[in-house]
Order: sequence, then C-alpha cells, then structure tokens
Amino acid sequence: MVKPVYRASEAQTIKGLIALSLRNRIFEQAVPDAIARKTTGVKFSKKPKIETLNKKQLDEVKEVSNLKNINQVTEKTDIGDISITPENRVEVQAQTLQAIEKYGLDLNTFLGSAFANSGRQYQKITMLSFSL
Repeated sequence: MVKPVYRASEAQTIKGLIALSLRNRIFEQAVPDAIARKTTGVKFSKKPKIETLNKKQLDEVKEVSNLKNINQVTEKTDIGDISITPENRVEVQAQTLQAIEKYGLDLNTFLGSAFANSGRQYQKITMLSFSL
C-alpha cells in the first residue's frame, strides 16, 4: 500500500521544496528580468544571530532550571514579586509589549514563557465563571 504524500517520511523535504519553489516563483513574478534578480541578492530568510553562554552563565541556567517552583526562581534570581494585580496589570502588559518589540520575540517564544495563569481574572456569576 502506498502512503499519501503528506504521510510519507519525505514529507518535510517535499514541503520545504514546494515552499522554496513558490517563493522563487513569486520573486520571478515581481522581478521578471533574470539579471536584475541576480543582482538584488535576495534572501528569503535571515540566519539567526546565535549567542553562546559562558561557563558561569551555563551553570546559572542549570541551577535555576532545577528549582521546583516560580517562587524559588524569583528568589534565586532577585527578580522580586511577579504577581499580576489590577494595580500593575497595565504596566506589565506595556513591559511585555516592549520586550516583544525590542528583542523580536515570536509568538511561540511568548507563549512558551507565559506563566500558567497569566494574571487572568475570573468573575463568578451564579455557578458560571468567565474570563474578563
């Protein structure tokens, strides 16, 4: 029995080649002249800047990653209180937005670093709860 293409072991390769082909076709449509295309030096993606940790930083990361809860982490790193309250909610949202813009964080990084309850507020109305 032959598997469908999307189930094949080569599916990632096929998807990548299709994406590359589509980007090339779009660029060919935008710049029809082959010489002009060559001189533009277009790149479809930028290589990420990779920063490495020194031994001290690596040891600190290992130590913090072995702590059991967020309170231990904030105590160890001298971050202070990270609770989101009605009084500091707007400030925390502004700081988060600034960090996203400053460091170019993508959605996956943002979601992966989010705290479990994210300071969400609930209001209970006769046996039902909904998020504000």
